Amino acid sequence: VDSTLALYGVRHIIVGHTIMENIQPWYNGKVIAIDVNHHYGNHQALYIDKKSFYRISHQGKKEKIN
Repeated sequence: VDSTLALYGVRHIIVGHTIMENIQPWYNGKVIAIDVNHHYGNHQALYIDKKSFYRISHQGKKEKIN
């Protein structure tokens, strides 16, 4: 992960593909997985505010994830 971040000159990578229960950080917050199952009512959003990442639920609950 660190070599990929360095190659592209970034601090984080956002990924989707494998459906997760929740938006969640991997590799000490360097990778953020955002693919949740919207087809079954699991609606979430990733909110980025400066250097912080938050998971927003469909009820509007904001939870810091890194």
